[in-house]
Amino acid sequence: MTEALDIQIPDIEKSLEKLCESPKDKKQIKACLFTLIIYAHEPRRIKYHQELIDNILDKFPCRIIFIQGENQPGKHLHVDVANVTSGREGTMVVCDQITIKSSQSELARVPYIVVPHIVPDLPVYLLWSQTPFKEHIIFPALQPYASRIIFDSECSEDLHQFSEEMLHNLNMLKMDVMDINWALVSNWRDMLGQLFDTPSRLSVLQKCKSLRITYNDAKTEMSYHPAIRAIYLQGWLASRLKWNYCNTEKIDGMTIISFTTKEHPSIVALCAQTDDKLPPGAIIAIELDTIDGYTFYISRKQSLSQVVVHISSHEQCELPYTLPLPDVHQGMTFIKEIFYQKLSDHYCDMLKIISKMDSTAL
Repeated sequence: MTEALDIQIPDIEKSLEKLCESPKDKKQIKACLFTLIIYAHEPRRIKYHQELIDNILDKFPCRIIFIQGENQPGKHLHVDVANVTSGREGTMVVCDQITIKSSQSELARVPYIVVPHIVPDLPVYLLWSQTPFKEHIIFPALQPYASRIIFDSECSEDLHQFSEEMLHNLNMLKMDVMDINWALVSNWRDMLGQLFDTPSRLSVLQKCKSLRITYNDAKTEMSYHPAIRAIYLQGWLASRLKWNYCNTEKIDGMTIISFTTKEHPSIVALCAQTDDKLPPGAIIAIELDTIDGYTFYISRKQSLSQVVVHISSHEQCELPYTLPLPDVHQGMTFIKEIFYQKLSDHYCDMLKIISKMDSTAL
């Protein structure tokens, strides 16, 4: 990224053009496939979103408009522009980034700055660090221009309330929707679908009496809620297996979730474990026991983007084998998930499970 240029609001486009004047000793082209508008209301997530921008630009050049809401006292509205580049060798691809920093009292002015700088005739994607249903200033003004909104559910303090708000308002958005944490468990959902892809295996899964999900509990200045993906994964499985939620409690540091089925109760344990080699919240392992004695133990093999599957019963122990588990925290797989995949009914069914859970125990 070139050094950001502190500018006056009317000079945004002129300043971007000036920045893009290529030095004679460099080969670079300017490109844009869509406009990505990011709204961050928590300072701790700004760095995460900037890393996300870098990841996106490595694959898809676009214009970035980064809105940062600040809680500092007084009135201030600050704009700077920069050229961000992607490409490692040869010709560099140059993209525009407009950063708007605004106090809460000045947020009403932000849409009037953003709208004139949306690239015409190209898609507009919104990335919101909260549900937009609480933000009544910027989102309503930008919604008519957008074709997709991406939620950062890490910024939700209450996952129970987040799920209720999403269920109530999803149909009102009139655009494609994606939840970053839902995208980040897509690899485990796909892998489990592959593992239980036959009628006999599915029959075994339906007899599950206990499920143990181990996740990386490493907390950073950017990530405060590492359990979200484990909660999502168990909620998705519970909805697929038609389990009925009973209660949630904390026991010895574990989150214990009780369900009932037509034939037997089922218990889910979410277990925290720290692994500095994995991103915060990443799923580490899954252990599943059935009422007829089958045990499935699935553990991540990070170095090879695989999981190792161990299956045993009272009568035999099968030879371990591996299944692919692509890294969805970066690269093309993640970009495809957040920008091109559509939310299925599975997401809403998962939210229905989570919305019933006791938020004090999550």
